[in-house]
Amino acid sequence: MAKALNLKPEQEEKLLNYLKNRHQAAQRYYEEEIEPKIADRIDIYYAKEAFYAKMFERLSEVSSLTASDVADTIEWVMPSLMKIFFGGQSIIQIQGTQAEDVTNAETMQELIDYQIQRRNKGFLKFHNWMKYALITNMATTKCYWERETKPVAYVQQMTAAEMDLLQAQKKNVQILEAEEIAPGLFNVQWQDEKVIKNQPVIDFLLASEFRFAPDARDVDELDFSEHVQAVTLDAIRRKVKAGEYRKLSEDDEKKLDALTYTRLDEATRRFTYKQSWEANDDTPNKKVEIRETYVKYDVNDDGLLEDIIVWWSGDILLRIEENAVGRHPFFSLSPTLDPHQLFAERGFSEMIAQIQHLKTALLRLLVYNITLANTPQAAVDMTKFQDIDDLLEGRQYWRVNGDPHNAVFPIPNSQIHPLTMPFMEYLEGQKENKTGITRYNQGSDANSLNKTATGMSMIMGAANQRLELIARIFAETGFVQLFRYIAMLNQMYIDDDTTIMLTNKTLRINPANLAGDFDFVISAGIGTGTKETNVQQLQLLLGMYPQLLQMRIATPVNVYKCVKKLIEEMGYKNSDDYVTDPEQLMQQMAQEEKGPEVKTTQSLRIDFDNLPPGIKAQILQAQGIQATPDEFVMNMDLQAAAKAAEKGGMAIGQGTESQAGVPGAPGGDGGAGLGLDALLAAGIPPGAAQGIA
Repeated sequence: MAKALNLKPEQEEKLLNYLKNRHQAAQRYYEEEIEPKIADRIDIYYAKEAFYAKMFERLSEVSSLTASDVADTIEWVMPSLMKIFFGGQSIIQIQGTQAEDVTNAETMQELIDYQIQRRNKGFLKFHNWMKYALITNMATTKCYWERETKPVAYVQQMTAAEMDLLQAQKKNVQILEAEEIAPGLFNVQWQDEKVIKNQPVIDFLLASEFRFAPDARDVDELDFSEHVQAVTLDAIRRKVKAGEYRKLSEDDEKKLDALTYTRLDEATRRFTYKQSWEANDDTPNKKVEIRETYVKYDVNDDGLLEDIIVWWSGDILLRIEENAVGRHPFFSLSPTLDPHQLFAERGFSEMIAQIQHLKTALLRLLVYNITLANTPQAAVDMTKFQDIDDLLEGRQYWRVNGDPHNAVFPIPNSQIHPLTMPFMEYLEGQKENKTGITRYNQGSDANSLNKTATGMSMIMGAANQRLELIARIFAETGFVQLFRYIAMLNQMYIDDDTTIMLTNKTLRINPANLAGDFDFVISAGIGTGTKETNVQQLQLLLGMYPQLLQMRIATPVNVYKCVKKLIEEMGYKNSDDYVTDPEQLMQQMAQEEKGPEVKTTQSLRIDFDNLPPGIKAQILQAQGIQATPDEFVMNMDLQAAAKAAEKGGMAIGQGTESQAGVPGAPGGDGGAGLGLDALLAAGIPPGAAQGIA
């Protein structure tokens, strides 16, 4: 979370008034334009009895049957959409804008696919996102970065220099305790933060939780948008304690906006039944309404608009911070677009809503007519019955006075109009024409079995055009914007090495692997026909390659890419399990021919006693032992011991009586053997250090 902005009281009051005015305009637009249409579309999708009871009052008295054409169409569309977006390769391809960005683009592609599909349950969330877009014609998701750490304690022996190096390398390290167990050596207890989560999070928002400026034409152009959240006082108090929100008094908490339920909340049954445990007092369970607002505002009075984020409720500003990303985190999908406004007046469900209404009315009339035919009405002369209860209670024997035919007279029932069923068939054909979802591509028409494969392919290809257009609109709007935003978050917030496990390999990522400028391109495979057609075309192309290779107008790399594309069209994502890139094979062969590199180093041995006094002092200082060159020069005992060692060929580490009195000298009291690490730390060249050690 970015650093909070501190404004003057008059600046905060001005900002609060601005936010209230923008919120009121967005709230009024939502209540008058958006919410009624979305609520009706949800009622139409579920074909609710209450909705049709208002539309067909008299028919609702005799039957409650409803048609479900809208729901049936959407449910049939969803498998095809999910197959397009999750059936093979990623629908959004990340490409580097420069030659040096190509490798990083591939790494970013694999990382984002991993983050979406494994860390965010991308299949389920994108399913709900696209389905809700088809139902309401506008579905919104929110993407933000989540980082979670926990403290981990360690115990380790190290020198003072190593402690300094540890704190320099890791910014979150805290030295809890350092106990000296030997000269220059400490038993250190230290604490570090272990990263539990460091990833983007994708959340699906209900329409009742999202507000935006009424004049917006595209989601990227929003200069005012906000997430309206129901939050408990407990959650607010915890954020105040953590320093994320400002301190609030009891009076401040009472000024927070109370939670209100909208018509759409009731339509989605989210708050139809108010919970009995829902608190209305100031207990921690009480829910209030918090608005997380993303707005362009001149926060520092410099005449320029800045991107800021404000958490506020009522008259209380909880937190103000700069929006470091520079864009709001909301992404919308709409199957039908309106170039003049973000929320289109006509949605996907309106295409067939009238057909569903007509079929509902006809179904109820048919059921009523069939009911009358099976249980016909009759005229009864009550004077002919000795006891009318014989008729009313359905007794086996009726006691009548005179001829029974004169007691009951059946009333003829009107027959179903002969145009009723043809009209139902006409409505079905109109639905197919409007949506492109026909009985052919549903596989529910037995007559289609008698048609040729080529003819059926042409029919299904034409029928799928509208579906492919919807998929393309989804990809060009919400999906590509979301991918671009996640890539930006990865570049901003991944600051340590990360390892992820993919299907067939381990991918190690560091910030340098994610740098660069990228283009986000829609996969060329979308909207080119059915998978079967693509597979047939690729197989035909693959059969041409032997001749093309002989003509030298194709390379093994071209063949590899064709086979890889064929595998992806078949629905397999791990194409590397089946074919290998020829360029990688050539690199491996070149490495094998070159052979392993053998590094040789010169072995050099130098006696410690023959080293200059300055080098001796550096070696001891590297072990945490205080020593200066003057001490070696002035210490005659040490010079005598060095001469004796030189004459006798004594190896360093044997020690002498005169050396025993020198603190830290080789073989002396309190001294320690000089290891290779100590020599290297003292700046001795590697070859010389190995000889000394």
